[in-house]
Amino acid sequence: MTPMYHKLTDLLTQAFHPTYLHIVNESHLHQKPGHDTHFKIIIVSLIFKEIPEIQRHRMVYSTIGDCMDSIHAVSLKLLTPNEWRDHETLSFKSPSCQHQQSTDNKQPL
Repeated sequence: MTPMYHKLTDLLTQAFHPTYLHIVNESHLHQKPGHDTHFKIIIVSLIFKEIPEIQRHRMVYSTIGDCMDSIHAVSLKLLTPNEWRDHETLSFKSPSCQHQQSTDNKQPL
């Protein structure tokens, strides 16, 4: 695990006390091997109860704001424990990188 992974883990754990936290460094999929530029983050927390999705995203970006100077993209899935139980069998795919689409001629999923 990289220093950025550990920093994100620490910040998100302290802020949201998640029942589940999953952070995936997807940088190797985006022409940036060896760099910490693309992450997928799934957080399951009671803190998100009755908070609209856009506000949940704002909360996370506020928490990791200092890290965003180094990070190009973050894919977020932010759920309450009840929402997680309803969705835990689904696959949470990150969106394709715009740069990757243009260079690989791939269509968005």
